[in-house]
Amino acid sequence: MGNFLTVQICENGHIITSDIEKFSYSFCPQCGSKAFDKCPSCGKPIHGSYYEYDILFVPEPLDQKPFYCYHCGKPYPWTQKILDSAIELLSLDEDLDSDTKSIIKNAIPNLLVETPETPIATAKYRSAIGKAGQILKDSLYQLLVDCITESAKKVIYP
Repeated sequence: MGNFLTVQICENGHIITSDIEKFSYSFCPQCGSKAFDKCPSCGKPIHGSYYEYDILFVPEPLDQKPFYCYHCGKPYPWTQKILDSAIELLSLDEDLDSDTKSIIKNAIPNLLVETPETPIATAKYRSAIGKAGQILKDSLYQLLVDCITESAKKVIYP
């Protein structure tokens, strides 16, 4: 039997600590934004590393932050910022038609997590982003490159 450590992550997605029992902050020391150790929607702790009680455990630094709450399924604040920023970036490209913007917008959530829809979303995103202007392509790359799954990254940004 084991348990999860509670991780603390700021609203911009910086991992502050992998174990709030050792230390925690109210605000991120890297960017100054609000720090979270609980889901703001349901109040459940944000899971970090899993450990077994009867095994000597030295927590590894958390290398992949969660994007959605394990309890209520809602996006964490850093995930919502990615989704909102992508929508705002799409709105700035006046030459891109609304159908193409919609394809890109609807694909992004499935690029962040590995689901059966990820390969479809990857193909749709790659096809639609080809119609976008270079500034939008570069901006979305900067926003998404560290967030999307490895399988999507290999196809979209070979």
